[in-house]
Amino acid sequence: MWVDTIHVEIDGWLIGLAVDSETALRTVERAFGGRLRRGLSGPVAYSLVGSADLERAGRRRLAALRHGRCPVLHARDVGLLVLVFGMSCRAHVVPRGFVPWAGSALVGTGGAVLAPGIVDQRIDHLRTELRRVGLSWVPGVRAFVDPATAELVVPDPGVEVDTRPAASDVPVAAPGRYPLRGWVTWRLGEGDATPAREVVLRFVQSLDPLTTWGDRDTFPQVIHLAATLPRRVVPMKLRDITAAAGSLLGR
Repeated sequence: MWVDTIHVEIDGWLIGLAVDSETALRTVERAFGGRLRRGLSGPVAYSLVGSADLERAGRRRLAALRHGRCPVLHARDVGLLVLVFGMSCRAHVVPRGFVPWAGSALVGTGGAVLAPGIVDQRIDHLRTELRRVGLSWVPGVRAFVDPATAELVVPDPGVEVDTRPAASDVPVAAPGRYPLRGWVTWRLGEGDATPAREVVLRFVQSLDPLTTWGDRDTFPQVIHLAATLPRRVVPMKLRDITAAAGSLLGR
């Protein structure tokens, strides 16, 4: 099944990746170059699955990046999957005072908006809408919230070349710090009334609990951010998410 199993050295860590096609292997080689390590017997945390089928089907099918058995992202573009793999590797090391965001995020010229994880699952269907609204995408659990400054921090994925073919058309946010302008969450049931305490609780639950709970200085900042960050509570429709994000960013 696997064409090759390799390890990538990022921030002093060796992270295993299995690939199932020569095209995917060449994309990984271009992206990580001298940081590739072959012949190691360590565990393989990630895999690129379905890229061989993608080649035969002429991009009509979706390949997947998996962490263990859990899907991280489905896409028609192997380069996009490799980019997200690099972002995933960097996100394993959490800087002190930062908290991983477990949902997705959208970035515009005015800053960033936190969003539900379904954006990741349907990113292939959202590419046109994101470009129309003028937003870029940050894959879920690939970025941090700095509660002290109320910023979204997107780490450098460590990819040395641009692995995103123009055909993918998925706008991915560049590494950097973005001021948080708000967040979007789902409406509970019918009607507009969603208790504020429930909204705050959802925000906290969307952060890594071990990181948040384990830092006495960070926890009060997270609660304050959850209570004060502007928010939009929307029905469970993808277009409502992008429209709400655009509104929070002044579009």
